[in-house]
Amino acid sequence: GGTTHLNPGVYYLENADFDAQGGTITGTGVTIILTGNNPGTIKTNGNATIQLTAPTATTCASSLNGTNSCNYQNMLIIQSTNATDSNSANNTINGSSSSFFDGAFYFPNQQLNFTGSSGNMTKCAMIVARRVQFSGNANIQNNTTGCTANTQVTGWEIRLIA
Repeated sequence: GGTTHLNPGVYYLENADFDAQGGTITGTGVTIILTGNNPGTIKTNGNATIQLTAPTATTCASSLNGTNSCNYQNMLIIQSTNATDSNSANNTINGSSSSFFDGAFYFPNQQLNFTGSSGNMTKCAMIVARRVQFSGNANIQNNTTGCTANTQVTGWEIRLIA
């Protein structure tokens, strides 16, 4: 139920979850890595206010002085490839209107769920995941104006062919 401010840097959670069920977590120039032999998941509740921004070229040059978080420019939350694909894995972001994520989510082997009112939270989010599910009033916006980690990425085009 308290307030936590994360200083710029990389936070490694080895075999542990990032679990926010209330309170406030803020930070700029932050990368969170879920790592280990059995990487944890992310779980946020609508009662929590999460306001996190990934490191950018500007924050690396001005405030981080080349520290290891500069290796993760625009990366906000990374789950290790050691995470197994499982329907029981529960990476869930349940949003509130005052929360936001500015940076990339990387969950290559597991599903990432956006629930509740996570629309404002995902305006500046870039998502790479095995599967992504939106439910409730969740949505993702395609307007990154004003986003700190605003970067165009050239990637693969996916099409459904009937």
